[in-house]
Amino acid sequence: MQRCFWRARWVCIGGLAALVACGQPPPAPSAAAARPLEPAAVQAPEAANPGGSVAAPVTVRLAVPTLDLDYTLPLSVSEQRGYFREAGIDVQVTEMPSAAQTAALINRELDLGCSGCVFVGAGRGADVRYIFGPYYTSNFHLVVNPERVRTPTDLAGQPVAIGGVGNSGDLATRSILASLGVDPTSVTYVNLGPSSARIAGMVSGQIAGTALLPDPAIRLQRQGFPIIANSTKLFVQPQGGFGAHVDYLKQRDATVKGWLRAMLRGLLFIQQDPAAAADIAAEATGLDRDIVREAAPLVMGAMATGDLGGSSERELQEAMKLVTDNDPELKGKEFPLDRVVDFRALREVQRDLGISCEGGYACQ
Repeated sequence: MQRCFWRARWVCIGGLAALVACGQPPPAPSAAAARPLEPAAVQAPEAANPGGSVAAPVTVRLAVPTLDLDYTLPLSVSEQRGYFREAGIDVQVTEMPSAAQTAALINRELDLGCSGCVFVGAGRGADVRYIFGPYYTSNFHLVVNPERVRTPTDLAGQPVAIGGVGNSGDLATRSILASLGVDPTSVTYVNLGPSSARIAGMVSGQIAGTALLPDPAIRLQRQGFPIIANSTKLFVQPQGGFGAHVDYLKQRDATVKGWLRAMLRGLLFIQQDPAAAADIAAEATGLDRDIVREAAPLVMGAMATGDLGGSSERELQEAMKLVTDNDPELKGKEFPLDRVVDFRALREVQRDLGISCEGGYACQ
């Protein structure tokens, strides 16, 4: 079953169907699947009007690893407030596992992909760069089954669901367990993919605990599953951001800047009127309005303020260290940040909007 975001305008990307069905986990690796994907037709560099605006709406193919509020709040606000339209772009959003996004970005079958897949891809030598991130830290909340877990130590030996091996949710889960005095290697990790599957596992009683983003965590809490800890102060690294292939950044410079401008305007609106922003997200996604309103402050609590949309050098280095420490092929290697991050367009758009850049990487 497909899960498509934004019921009227944002759809699953048909061209990516061969890579991964929208909202479905990728098939098991095989010799046939190992061959390179056919690259999408390379778009010609965009021609600008004398005033610098794009002549006609340009489609931006964007993927998120989950349709939870951390991603859908800024995207839906930027869409519904008309910021994308004013930038001359038409954003198409699909839910796709991080590993599939990495391959799609490398093969130019996707324009913008998640920050985690960009860090992994860049670490392995791909020409992809991280360009924007709304959150300075992780925002996972550990929810447990009270019938199986009375104290945190009860988690040892029990199944704990994760969304993917080695992704930010997995690493945040391990950090939370360690902070609770539970050996992260003492639990049985079950890779169930998107939050909907992990919620189902919790409700069925098959899973003892899982770390979720705010809105699915609150959804479970309302069904009697307590939240016992979160990762906000334990696992500090950029979250919920996006990156692109270097060729896309060169060929679609105006489109990238237009998208960044729309997203930054969306973040500013969220900060100025969080209640209205929550209502917009609830309407756009079909999520329960009360849950969204309760989750929105938790989402905003992880939002960067001094460098809206950006990150500090330390935060970026920590993000890459987590990637290399958890990838046997990359363990012990170091990468200069200019091979991973390209904030030039972000910094230009921040200046145009009068947004300060305090302590951020590549601030001029």
